[in-house]
Parts: sequence; C-alpha cells; structure tokens
Amino acid sequence: MTITDLAEARGRSAPPSAADSAAGQSLAGLLRPHLGSFAAVVVLQVIGAVAGLAPLLAVVELGRTLLSPGPIDHGHVWFVVIAGAVGLFVRLLFTAASSGLGHVLDGQVQLSFRRQLAARLGRVPIEFSSCHADTTR
Repeated sequence: MTITDLAEARGRSAPPSAADSAAGQSLAGLLRPHLGSFAAVVVLQVIGAVAGLAPLLAVVELGRTLLSPGPIDHGHVWFVVIAGAVGLFVRLLFTAASSGLGHVLDGQVQLSFRRQLAARLGRVPIEFSSCHADTTR
C-alpha cells in the first residue's frame, strides 16, 4: 500500500510530493522576501571594494611625487596620505557593514526556511511516517 492509497483510504489528501513542492515554490520564490537585503549587502560590498582602491592609488601617487625631480610639495603629500587613510577607513566601514548585514540576513533566511519547513511537515499526516517505517524493514 502506497502513501497515496493510505491517504485516500482515510479520506485525506496525499502529502505533498517532491514534485508538488518544487512546483509550488522555487528557490527564487523562497528568497524573494529577502532580495532588498541581498541587494544592500552587494552594494555595501561594492562601495567598500571601490574605496579599497584609494590606499593603493595613494601609494602610487606618493611614489610618483616623492621620486620626481625637484622640490617636494608637502601639502600634496599630506593630501594624498589623508585621502588614502580616508579610503581605507571607508573600505573598513562598508565591508564591516556588509558582513554584519550578511550575517543578520543569513539568520533571517534560515529562520524563514525552517518555519516554512515546519509548516509543511505539520500538514503531513501521521500515517506518512509510520508507512515509511514499515517499508524500511
């Protein structure tokens, strides 16, 4: 006797099969409520990555300025050093924000998936587990 036969004999509908659940909700459907947060994580990370170029460009500019013939423009050197430090700080700030938001988002997505799984398993008839236990012997 199959699960469907057992459910029909008891006057209930059969539990959702893998094909039913795949047709009912795709991965994109499960993640759709969190798309705004995913986008925010990506934007924060991109800003941090672009800002991370500032210290590298500052080192190049310092080398070009300090190795050029003639007198050194101390004002320009300080401006480049400060710009590089600000770029480094912005990089650290945005990548930390991206990482923190990503961790919070991970917890929210896992909680959402677990709640949906518990809701689906709560609708499965109790005979489903006993029928499978008998067929494994």
